[in-house]
Amino acid sequence: MKKIYKGVIAALLIGVLAFGLTACGNGGTDTGNSGEQTAASQEKEQAKEKKDKKDKKEKEEKKEEKQKASDKKTSSSGGTCTISIECKSLLSIKGELDASVASQVPSSGVILSTTKVKIKKGDTVFDIIKRVTRKKGIHMAYQGTTQFGTAYMEGINNIYEKDGGSESGWKYKVNGSYPSKGCSAVKVRDGDVIVWTYSLTA
Repeated sequence: MKKIYKGVIAALLIGVLAFGLTACGNGGTDTGNSGEQTAASQEKEQAKEKKDKKDKKEKEEKKEEKQKASDKKTSSSGGTCTISIECKSLLSIKGELDASVASQVPSSGVILSTTKVKIKKGDTVFDIIKRVTRKKGIHMAYQGTTQFGTAYMEGINNIYEKDGGSESGWKYKVNGSYPSKGCSAVKVRDGDVIVWTYSLTA
């Protein structure tokens, strides 16, 4: 009986030890898998960060190249633009204008028909109209520097701001849009279409 009893105990001990070793082995495997997953995750994250940085750098470089090309086109001499001056808005109220003003309003409302001008290096919208009006003998009055640091058009062809009403005055468009800057702050580019127009409203 004692031998049998000892054999049973020995078998139990062996079983316990075997179970413990198996558990430890599984635990070690899980830890290893977890470590591998963490390393893979870190590599994936690093690769993503590297790609994001590369994409950002390429985007910035393309933006810089585009800006340089734009600046080069703006600052370089050569090319042409067109300019015209009109006050058609005054035709509808010509009878209400002061005689001295009304006499300056052309029957067509066009002071200068579309004229092609060669662009010089650094030309602004102000430079273009100043050069053209001098060449064509058209009167032009302006403030050289305003509180905004740009030139301000007071009158063209002896038609001044407020001659057509309290809010009237000269405005200009470039390619169909009214710039938010003064005329001496807007650079002229090849192909630009400049239109000076007398407006009855601000």
